[in-house]
Amino acid sequence: MKRVERKALVNAITSPYMTARRDSTQLKIYKRIKAGPDSRVRTVQGSAATETSRLNSTESICDPASTNLQNLPNVTAARDELYQVRDCITPDPGMVLLAVDFDKAESICLSAYSKDWEFYERLLAKEDVHSWHAGYFFNRDDWKTGTKADKVEYSVSKNATFASNYMATVFTITLTVNKQADEIGRKVTQSEISKINRMYLNLHPLERYWDDTASELRQRGELTNALGFRRKFYEPDFHKRLKEAVAFLPQSTVACNINRSMEEIDQEVDVEGECELLLQVHDELLFQVKENLLHEKLAQIISIMEKPFKVHGREICIPASGKAGNRWGQMSEL
Repeated sequence: MKRVERKALVNAITSPYMTARRDSTQLKIYKRIKAGPDSRVRTVQGSAATETSRLNSTESICDPASTNLQNLPNVTAARDELYQVRDCITPDPGMVLLAVDFDKAESICLSAYSKDWEFYERLLAKEDVHSWHAGYFFNRDDWKTGTKADKVEYSVSKNATFASNYMATVFTITLTVNKQADEIGRKVTQSEISKINRMYLNLHPLERYWDDTASELRQRGELTNALGFRRKFYEPDFHKRLKEAVAFLPQSTVACNINRSMEEIDQEVDVEGECELLLQVHDELLFQVKENLLHEKLAQIISIMEKPFKVHGREICIPASGKAGNRWGQMSEL
């Protein structure tokens, strides 16, 4: 039997089971976001279970109509309309939903902590850095101009660089990249990823950042981010402890920045019936806003979220942008 025939046979046998599993998962998601008698579904947010100060989301034993609202499908929903459950979340009459999020926040913080100021400026200028990297990795003559990469190069570069930032092994990076092999139509080898990883580390001073972080860990056993959030590290294996520390600084800085923004927004912008903060989803804040106040409130929120802070003596700003709509899953850029 030819390979193509074997593949068709396997798909014919497994597809009904995979579809049933997918439908079962989807049914559970719809059930857990069932609204209460007041047409609302709620969540409880806190940072007790996180190590970076990022807020998590969970259900409440006090309210049956509550669930984790942070993990509703988003990426999956873009591929399969059955998973577009965010469309069930709508604002009160006369209001619109407004989502404001940070742009490339983690990469900006990491570039600042690693003193990669040229890359920081590229990120701040909203350059297409994944196409820029792809051109470099795949030896295109126009790589310095940031010419748009094709689908395969773009996907490989994006996933490989993100994993490389946090000291992932070549094996792990290869697994991460190949999770999208069916979607992009190609698998990459460990040899290819090894080459890309080395080129990436030659282009950016990440290894120096790792060494500086390791030195501080050995001396103090703890790290403090640019916003004053401190964490001690207890993992016995030093390499694992270092990987945690390397990720902690940029990730906790983004989390602390959005948390301090929420506090100020609560005091200065949040007014019932005008602009109400509903939820934090990692780097995004979700509001419902009175339609005629949309742009005014957006400007106020962005001015708060974009307040600078200092890393290595230099003022850093993480850009924020907004999108709005009548359903959480269907919003347009503002």
